[in-house]
Amino acid sequence: MALAKNVPAVRFEGFSGAWCEHFLGAIADVKTGPFGSALHAKDYINDGYPIITTEHFKNGVLPQNKAAIPQVGTTDYLRLRSYVLEKGDIVFSRVGSVDINAHVTDYQIGWLFSGRVLRVRTDLSIDSEYLHYELDTARAKKSVLVRAVGQTMPSINTEILKNTPVFLPMEKKEQTRIGSYFHSLDTLIAKHQQKHDKLLKMKKALLEKMFPKQGASVPEVRFKGFSGEWEVTTLGEIASIRRGLTYKPSDIVSEGVKVLRSSNIDVNIFVSKDDDVHVNENAVNIKLIDEGEILITSANGSSHLVGKHAIVENLNQKSVHGGFMLVASTSTPYFLNASMNTDWYKNFLALYVAGGNGAIGNIKASDLSKQDILIPKNFERNKIGTFFQTLDTLITQHQTQIKKLSNLKQACLAAMFV
Repeated sequence: MALAKNVPAVRFEGFSGAWCEHFLGAIADVKTGPFGSALHAKDYINDGYPIITTEHFKNGVLPQNKAAIPQVGTTDYLRLRSYVLEKGDIVFSRVGSVDINAHVTDYQIGWLFSGRVLRVRTDLSIDSEYLHYELDTARAKKSVLVRAVGQTMPSINTEILKNTPVFLPMEKKEQTRIGSYFHSLDTLIAKHQQKHDKLLKMKKALLEKMFPKQGASVPEVRFKGFSGEWEVTTLGEIASIRRGLTYKPSDIVSEGVKVLRSSNIDVNIFVSKDDDVHVNENAVNIKLIDEGEILITSANGSSHLVGKHAIVENLNQKSVHGGFMLVASTSTPYFLNASMNTDWYKNFLALYVAGGNGAIGNIKASDLSKQDILIPKNFERNKIGTFFQTLDTLITQHQTQIKKLSNLKQACLAAMFV
């Protein structure tokens, strides 16, 4: 049965009736920031009143402090007081990512907005948080994008934004309920993102301290009970590296042996994908991948993607790696995987991938096997590997939650708005 016109598919209990359609300009004031001679970069000072521009909300969220934001002095602030933001304002980028908006909260009260920004302000009859999410729906974004001008760099103006159709529940209570629900989702996503980012920074700092720096033979930080210099060896002495499977289009089948590719590595985390390629078992003439082996991107059209690596975990079926991949097998995979985030591996990629030997965008198994690497005794390697395995697990958990919550938000935006 078809839904009534202008009624969302999912609704909070207690609310009914069709939503009303309006043009944004009929329910809100839309204003462009100061143009031309009103403000110059030379007017900026180190400690003053912040002025946001498009680059400060590309992800749909405004910064909560003024660090790294252009700032102006009191004289300019008073001169530009008609461009001061209030709580509940909504800001759009005038150029570039014109379909993205951000909501002004307590943190940004009193900040200014630049000439590259459009400010939307409603009166108290409309819940601005609801409107922020209404303008974040796929329908509203598409409406803005299709009317933007400019082929290489989309841009919008006040008239384009004013003519954007929006839908509002008749009762402000329903608007507030919806806005609060999505705010709660965003708060959860932000918390996981903060913890995720904090753990990444911690991991980077610990990698620098728990592995010897260039020219040193011992790390700055070490687990209790370990001492002595680390030994220089080649990667080939502690790991065997093998090339991937070369297969023909005729070998591809709907069900068979999974072929792992560069797309199975997401920021040094192994991921299984629904669109993985499968080949006929008869076409497989190399060793199947075992869990705990390290998958490495050996070739790619973009050199910055070459050298990605991750430990293969949670395989759900027989798998091999593709011809543009390498696999490293070692008794201490988590140690080696962590070590591949340190200087020796970065230097190797800079030489062998960035063009030092002419092999742009390609890693040879033989070249990687010959690389010198510093290692401690086996027991210490296991200790370090286990530590970074635990840290990576925590990072992955937050990353997974961010993706789940983000997917939930998109699904709810589609179902809970007209």
